[in-house]
Amino acid sequence: MKLNQLAYFVAVYQNRTITKAAEVLHISQPSITTSIKELESEFNINLFQRINRQMVLTPEGELFYKRACQILKEVELLQEDIADLNQSRNHIKMGLPLQMGAFFLPALMRDFKERYPLIQLEIVECGAKDIVHMILEEKIDLAIASINTDNPKLKYIHLFDTEICLCVEKEHPFSGRDFISLEEACSIPLSMLPKGFYTPDSVLAACNRLHLAPDIRLYSSQLHTIKNLIINAGFGSFLLREAVVLDQDIVSIPINPSIQATICMITKKGRRIYNDSRTLIEFVMEKYRTQKKR
Repeated sequence: MKLNQLAYFVAVYQNRTITKAAEVLHISQPSITTSIKELESEFNINLFQRINRQMVLTPEGELFYKRACQILKEVELLQEDIADLNQSRNHIKMGLPLQMGAFFLPALMRDFKERYPLIQLEIVECGAKDIVHMILEEKIDLAIASINTDNPKLKYIHLFDTEICLCVEKEHPFSGRDFISLEEACSIPLSMLPKGFYTPDSVLAACNRLHLAPDIRLYSSQLHTIKNLIINAGFGSFLLREAVVLDQDIVSIPINPSIQATICMITKKGRRIYNDSRTLIEFVMEKYRTQKKR
């Protein structure tokens, strides 16, 4: 006995004919006829009799119908229970680039955990390209990032627009500038995040368009290493403004013409968004609006 056989049997009784049941179920009449015969053979009973071209239940068929409805209802309840369980998994695995961590982690790890203590939030720090692969391979549930490409397999929820700045120590000769040209910014020793990250890829593309050769002394995937070189070695670095928003010894100088970046919440298209992830998305949107008003 299979669940689809029970569903076909119930549909035949409720629609009174095999033809009508096939139309409702969008399947062929022979499929329904075969299923009914298989049930009758398995249980060695007659389920229907034909009266005036309609399918009427036999006494055995009436008992079978009641039990079939009970079974199908239990299956439906089971599916709902599993869906509810999945919808409230209370565990989120989120990708967050190094620079975004400096801006978002305090709010996520303090305010979000305080408001939703039962939701476990697991942060994976990596570059934008890695984030794309991890979302597509469903190794993470969502991410907050800025990505160069508009991938049709991803869904983007806009959070805010920002820009890439030249970041230097607060006593650096450039620190008092309201803005700086890309040519001037490329003239000082620089430490950069590795190629493949959003920021260096965007800056290097802008440099190529202007035929500039930035004085890059070090590529490092460690943001604290880059900041240490800025503070203690007189280096500069191209970073999102938010990457140094909490660093009192580092200033960010806008580049003219500006190199813009859009920060988005990113998920995989077609993948179910569970309640815990939806809660996080709503929290981040609310937090962003609150900060913008201030």
